[in-house]
Amino acid sequence: MGKVITFIIPAYNAEPYLEKCLNSFWNEAVMDRIEVLIVNDGSTDQTARIAQCFTERRPETYKLINKENGGHGSAINIGSRLASGTYLKVIDADDWVVTENLAEFVMCLDASNADVVLTPFHMVHMATGKRKEYKLRDEYDSQSITLNRVVRNWGEFEEYIVFHGLTYKTSFYREQNYTLPEHIFYEDQIYSAIPCCLAKEIYIKNLFIYEYMIGNMVQSISVDNQLKRISHIKSVAEAMLHYYETNAELSEAGREFLREKIENVILIYYLTACIFEPNKRKGRDICRQYQTKLKQTMPELADKIFGKYRMYCLMNRLHISGHIYRKFVSSAFYRNVKRLCLKCS
Repeated sequence: MGKVITFIIPAYNAEPYLEKCLNSFWNEAVMDRIEVLIVNDGSTDQTARIAQCFTERRPETYKLINKENGGHGSAINIGSRLASGTYLKVIDADDWVVTENLAEFVMCLDASNADVVLTPFHMVHMATGKRKEYKLRDEYDSQSITLNRVVRNWGEFEEYIVFHGLTYKTSFYREQNYTLPEHIFYEDQIYSAIPCCLAKEIYIKNLFIYEYMIGNMVQSISVDNQLKRISHIKSVAEAMLHYYETNAELSEAGREFLREKIENVILIYYLTACIFEPNKRKGRDICRQYQTKLKQTMPELADKIFGKYRMYCLMNRLHISGHIYRKFVSSAFYRNVKRLCLKCS
């Protein structure tokens, strides 16, 4: 019997977390139906040794690939090429899966032919253990939908059709022949957009699979790292814009989906520059220069995000801190305003 799914684990100096991650796949009911591909991305700690222990204990399930360091994207690139499962899903080495749900997940995938399978996930704080649930409404469960329905109801899907929620059909992923950029961070934004923007069928299964850890200061999403790697955010936006401009075969729904994804990355870039950059004038200049360039290259998108661009510039002039900004966007007031705006759009 072949493998139903390959879990790709990009692992760079993951010694403190990797054992927990790999143990979470240890479900006797599915060990012969899943492949766990650990891609050791040039680690200098005990990552390879830990992975090797699992491959020796269950070689039919766990496999180790050692490679030179090339970044998260390079690990996904090689993992997707070598995956033997009908489906593939990427799990970061400091995260884990819900072990008791694997059997049902495998059964679901075995019966599916969708290009993309969408599942809910938890965001788990490293220090407190507090969990936040990301799950679509129950009415979507066990439904096949199109990208057209996703973009028509973007406010409902925006937080869920992301890296942690996506499982790709392996043949569909490979057919697009898209290679993620290497040696940069935040390329998971591209992974959640390309090739998802080409999907004909998306199947939704409200079964929790991914447990996503936050609160680790070495993560790329920490404020310090986000500011230090602001050029990487720009590079990701540029890569997505290039794909958008050079792929005429995209359907209108696919183009709209990709526009929404590109907008999200650009707004992360503006947020990082305007709010997190201590030199407020420098932050405004970064945003102004990019908005001007966007107006020349993709005017419809520049016009669409102009109001949000001005909002970030205003918060910059008011010296709104990252702490205050996060409190604001997590407030009930902000959520209600956003919901109202989505209804009016």
